[in-house]
Amino acid sequence: MSLSDVKDAIDKPFDFDKKELMPIFNKLVKDGYLNSFEIEALKTYSSNNTWTYNERYYEITFEGKIFIQTGGYVKHQEYRDAENIRLGKFESYQTRINVWIAAGTVSASIIALLLLLWETRHFLLRICHSWF
Repeated sequence: MSLSDVKDAIDKPFDFDKKELMPIFNKLVKDGYLNSFEIEALKTYSSNNTWTYNERYYEITFEGKIFIQTGGYVKHQEYRDAENIRLGKFESYQTRINVWIAAGTVSASIIALLLLLWETRHFLLRICHSWF
């Protein structure tokens, strides 16, 4: 399928020129959804004047057909956005858990320090009572 075939295949008015389509097609080729190949063509202007040029053609790959059926770039972007939201919620939940763990650790440290001071006080009081 050539660029002119693509333009003819669309029912609504097609208001793109080749400069705008080529980056789109190159992205689809790079992502593996289109295959690209060139065919040498002849153009005759008059009986003596023939010109040879390469015409680029594109064909959709199997991955491209599956990509279209699964919603294309729009659905993939929606999926990534939903995944980012889910990941953000998970990170928020994980942050809250980390805060609770840190608060628990600090509380346990304070309680352990108070118990140590309490026991030290009792130990010193017993030593002082034994001297007198």
